[in-house]
Amino acid sequence: MFIHNVFIANSFEKGDRFAYDIVIPAEDMGKELDESQRLRDFLVGIYNELGGDTTITTHVIPTKSKDWNSVVERDTFFSDIKIIKSEKNFIKNLSYNVNLTYYDIFYLVISLLDDNSLDIDSCKDFVEKINLEYLKQYKEDLYEEKAYKKYGHMSVENIKKYSNIIVDRVLSANNGPEKYNFVYNNVKTLLSKHVIE
Repeated sequence: MFIHNVFIANSFEKGDRFAYDIVIPAEDMGKELDESQRLRDFLVGIYNELGGDTTITTHVIPTKSKDWNSVVERDTFFSDIKIIKSEKNFIKNLSYNVNLTYYDIFYLVISLLDDNSLDIDSCKDFVEKINLEYLKQYKEDLYEEKAYKKYGHMSVENIKKYSNIIVDRVLSANNGPEKYNFVYNNVKTLLSKHVIE
């Protein structure tokens, strides 16, 4: 018997899920303190490197094999997960989620608005204004990407459909909860005025 300790994260850049699997033979679970410390050290290392807002879910699955396929056979929930073989590469993949881009904030603004509150160009202008306010208040940009690409990545319909993923993306970034609240409060202020100046 083997215990799979599966640490799962979303790749917001690639749109898929990836995981790191720490497999412990069941007979080693008798050394529970050592194994618990190993798992804690793994998580502490991630949070120390990427920050406490890093989003990871953990699953513990007992199987008869140390092979990943035994996990998938036990529960198909895990079938689309890409397994990362090294701790270093897992952290590297997670690091792509740390910094927000212009489009992360743009999609968040659209997801928070009523359907007909603003047109796309007004939303773009509003995102730039929010960034300037954030920069003025916190002395750093709200998002990392400086280039303003042509709109076209995701339809408004899809933005609304996947709003929970968009919110997760923002919350999992550095200072994500604070940045989410900043954007949310600015959108609510905008809606109360019903106009962008």
